[in-house]
Amino acid sequence: MLVVSRKQGEEVCIGESIFVRILEVRGGRAKIAIEAPDRVLIRRAELLERADASKNIRASDK
Repeated sequence: MLVVSRKQGEEVCIGESIFVRILEVRGGRAKIAIEAPDRVLIRRAELLERADASKNIRASDK
C-alpha cells in the first residue's frame, strides 16, 4: 500500500486515467473528488463490506 500526504487542492494520479483530488479537509475528514473512466467501478469500502455480508447471510440461509 502506498501512503501519501496531500494538501487541499492537490491530486494523486493512478495510472493514466484516474485522478483523486483533495477538495477539503475539516474536522478529521477529507472530501475527495475522483475522476475516472466510466468503466471503472468506484464504491465506498463500507458498501462493499455490507454487500459481502449480505451475500454471506443469503448463502447461509440456503
